[in-house]
Amino acid sequence: MKLLKLLLCTAVTCLFFTGCTSSNYVLDLKGAPVISNGNVVQEKIVYVADVTDNRMFVNNSEDLSIPNGLQLSKEYKSRAYATFTPVLAKEKAGILVAPGKDIAQLVKEHLVKAFSDAGYAVVTDMAADADESDVIVVAASIKNFWAWTEMSKVTCNMKVDVTTDVYMQNRNLQRHMYLSSKFGREVITDTKEQYQKITNEALENYTKAATEKIKLSGLF
Repeated sequence: MKLLKLLLCTAVTCLFFTGCTSSNYVLDLKGAPVISNGNVVQEKIVYVADVTDNRMFVNNSEDLSIPNGLQLSKEYKSRAYATFTPVLAKEKAGILVAPGKDIAQLVKEHLVKAFSDAGYAVVTDMAADADESDVIVVAASIKNFWAWTEMSKVTCNMKVDVTTDVYMQNRNLQRHMYLSSKFGREVITDTKEQYQKITNEALENYTKAATEKIKLSGLF
C-alpha cells in the first residue's frame, strides 16, 4: 500500500510540476494576439489565409537538430518543438505547446503581427465582396521550427531554427519571401525550461526580422 501511494504521488507531482503527459512535456510558447493597429501606413490589406506545417520528422533520430521523437503521431508532430532527455532517464521526451494549440497556429499569429507592425491592416477573414485589388493574400509553409543542443566538452550550445517560405499574391502578381530566425546561446546544461525560453526568444526575433524585411520589400 505504501508503495502504491508513493507511485501515485510521483505521478501527480510529475503532472503538476512539469506538465508531462505520455513521456512528453508541455511547455507552452508565447503567441502574438492580433491587436488593432492605429499606425496603418500601407494602402493594401493583408489576409493571412493559411500556414502549413511541412517539417520533416525522423523517428528517434540521433541527430537532434532534426525534428524527431519516439512516437510520431499527427498531434505530436503538430505540437512538438524540441526533445529533452531528463537526468537519469534512458529515453528522450518531446517538448510540446499546450493542448489545443499547434506550431502552425503559433507561426500564423507571429506572421500576422509582423505584417501589422510593418504598417499593414491585417484581416483574419476576407469578405466575399472584398475588392481583390486591395488585398494581398498570404500563405506560408513552415520548413523548420525546432530547438536542439550541441554538446561540447565544457558547455552546451542551445540552438533554434524557425524558417518559413511565405507566398503572397495580389491579383495576378505573386511574390515569395524567405523568413528565418536562427538563434543560439551557450549554457552550462540544458533544461526543458531553457528550451522554452530560447524558443520564445527565437520567435520574437523571427517577428522583428520579418517586420523589417516586409517594410523593406514594399511587397506590391
